Amino acid sequence: MTMIVDHVPGMIWTANPDGYIDFFNVPWLGYTGLTHEKATGDGWMETIHPDDLPPLLSIWNKLLVTGTSGEMKARLRRFDGSYRWFLTRALPMCDRAGKIIKWHGQTTDIEDLICAEALLAGEKALLEMIARGSSTSLFLERMCAIVDQISPESLVTIGLMAEDDNRLIHTVTPNLPATFSQAIDGDQFGPDAFPCSFALDGAKTIAIMDIANDYSWPVYRELALKHGLRACFITPVISSDGETLGTFNLHARQPGPASQQQLAIIEQFTHLIAVAVERKRIDAALRSSQERFSLAADASAEGIWDWDIEKNEMFMSIRAQRIYGMEPGVTIRPRQEWRERIKLHPDDAPLQMQMIDRYLADAAAAYDGEWRILHGDGSYRWVRICGSCVRNAEGVPTRLAGSVSDIDTQKRTEAALEQSRRLEALGTLAGGIAHDFNNILGVIMGYGEMAQHDLADNVRLQRDLNNIMSASQRGRALANRILSFSRSHKIEPVPVCVEEVVSEAIDLITSTLPENVRIEPQLGAGDAAIMGDPTHVHQLIMNLATNAVQAMPLGGVLQISLQPLRVTTPRVVTTGILAEGDYLQLQVKDSGEGIPPHVMERIFDPFFTTKEIGVGTGLGLSLVHGIVSDLSGVIEVSSSADAGSNFSVYLPRSSTCAETKCTVNRSLPLGRNQHILIVDDEAALVTMTAETLGRLGYTVSEFTSARAALDAIRKQPFAYDLLLTDERMPTMTGSTLIQKARAIRASLPALLMSGYIGQTAADIDLPNLVETILPKPFTAHELATTVASILAHAQEHFLP
Repeated sequence: MTMIVDHVPGMIWTANPDGYIDFFNVPWLGYTGLTHEKATGDGWMETIHPDDLPPLLSIWNKLLVTGTSGEMKARLRRFDGSYRWFLTRALPMCDRAGKIIKWHGQTTDIEDLICAEALLAGEKALLEMIARGSSTSLFLERMCAIVDQISPESLVTIGLMAEDDNRLIHTVTPNLPATFSQAIDGDQFGPDAFPCSFALDGAKTIAIMDIANDYSWPVYRELALKHGLRACFITPVISSDGETLGTFNLHARQPGPASQQQLAIIEQFTHLIAVAVERKRIDAALRSSQERFSLAADASAEGIWDWDIEKNEMFMSIRAQRIYGMEPGVTIRPRQEWRERIKLHPDDAPLQMQMIDRYLADAAAAYDGEWRILHGDGSYRWVRICGSCVRNAEGVPTRLAGSVSDIDTQKRTEAALEQSRRLEALGTLAGGIAHDFNNILGVIMGYGEMAQHDLADNVRLQRDLNNIMSASQRGRALANRILSFSRSHKIEPVPVCVEEVVSEAIDLITSTLPENVRIEPQLGAGDAAIMGDPTHVHQLIMNLATNAVQAMPLGGVLQISLQPLRVTTPRVVTTGILAEGDYLQLQVKDSGEGIPPHVMERIFDPFFTTKEIGVGTGLGLSLVHGIVSDLSGVIEVSSSADAGSNFSVYLPRSSTCAETKCTVNRSLPLGRNQHILIVDDEAALVTMTAETLGRLGYTVSEFTSARAALDAIRKQPFAYDLLLTDERMPTMTGSTLIQKARAIRASLPALLMSGYIGQTAADIDLPNLVETILPKPFTAHELATTVASILAHAQEHFLP
């Protein structure tokens, strides 16, 4: 296994339950330059950037305490002394009892991603300043500040040509003293004393990778070394028509070539400087020069349009045409031609026209709207169109100009976040419903077991009671599935009887099918099982079936089949390789419109959808792909316009389903008259639990109020051997009651029972608060064994 991990390209490590890191694979050691002996234990800490070590250790220690998985970001030192950003993920491995036996971690290089995100954010901020018409000095100062933030090892000076002569006027990063720019801008040395003039004359970058050993410009060399500069990269800023506007000068305190990040900064920010300068010039001559306006449009990241109302002609930049889903072409056409080419959503077209008319009539303060545009592939994409008009002396509009932005990703992300919030709220609601349902089931199961015991000789009644208990067990399984939906933590895989889950899903789907859609199930898997989570399997089926139904707007047939399959020859399928082995093959087939070839290659991409906002977020099939991947399965997709689409999911078969039988366990551990205090706001459940415990040989005190139970403990703190309380109760939760009771008597054993552990209780360190949690509904056997175990443990470890 070590050999395999050492040949994995990623950085892998493992740690003991206490956090002692005992293994790093070869890629990690090769990157850091440490030996395995030096890296293990605490030795790895020396490779973490000093600023990042405290927050990293804080997160790591928190994970060790909570026993949950998590991730940490920090800069990791390479063997050559340089640092790069990495994302470290830690995942605990537990035994069957839930005890952590090992930590596994992976460290992934995210330097390029962080740099790209920072550079993109900086570019966006600068573009916004350009769009707002900010002054050039503020723009350049902000640019220097952005470089300082995203590349602290870089020091920037920006020189722009003065409009009245050929002098360079510099804007200098705050990290360089003013004496540096004063010397560069001064006349005492002459223009040839500095490399900037040579970069301007040659219109090319001058790279000085070791200032100390470069004597081409002695005056500059002395000045740079005096200020601690060892390398410099001077790039001319050139306008779109070839005019030299100035220089972008990036300095470094260490000799050597420019890094990839520095090269990206030079390329992007040099271009932005050119855009900013040109925008200023074009704004000044906008009314008199359509040519300069076109140059600004070509340089802008957004689409630009300009409607000459008097001529009824409209300019549309190349970028704007692309955003509108058109092939770029002529930029000036009659406005009516543009309107015929641009296909707005039928629901948006009248609203957009109404907004323009109101704005031109001076009845609206602004023209700024978000609309859906039809693209050539049949999908609608969201755009934002903003405009401002020019009016003559009489107030009549003569020109309306503005921009168009592609905001489709933003809108779909917002829709996905909203769906996530709705699902979170639905999960909370589902948990509450399941809690109440479990309370009802608890009473049914409890009295059912008592009846089974009392009427053991009545064969007919035993049969009926067995059916009641069997139905109760199914209800408990259903409630647990609802609770699984409401939880966000990772669930350990268990044997899943796929045919049962598919049958339940089909029942649910059938009840919601349109009248023109017919379902044809073919289930032949029997008791074949996979390792996974029933809720995820259910979600997988529901997502595939929902997509299939939506692909048949005119009606059709939905076929769902499940069969065992043995694969003897590996083959390539849509999402990977179908290896040899035993599988369960789930097929969901529709007779709908089919999937176009250009869409097929993107169907599993997150947020990709051809549906409208509100109909689909583009997450359904990406979630299906994620679930199947987690189950070590693959997906094969076939589609045609005349036969619809067929999704075949191959899930590795693990075993057979264990049949749940409702039998009476007559050998239950009995009590020795220990005194148990029961608290639950459900009176029927309190009575049933008390009667069950009484039959087991315990003395019971019953309470339906947590406050009344706490008063009883205050009066007689040593009268009770065990506190058995529900969690979700009005006025006081069970976990709060246990904390208050422990403040009175620290050694009081406690058992928390609940049909749903809510977020408030989940935030509490329950393992240190209670000995165990008894999930509702529970059987007499589960209650008896749990209570007996806690009391036995208390007798061994605690004194009154």
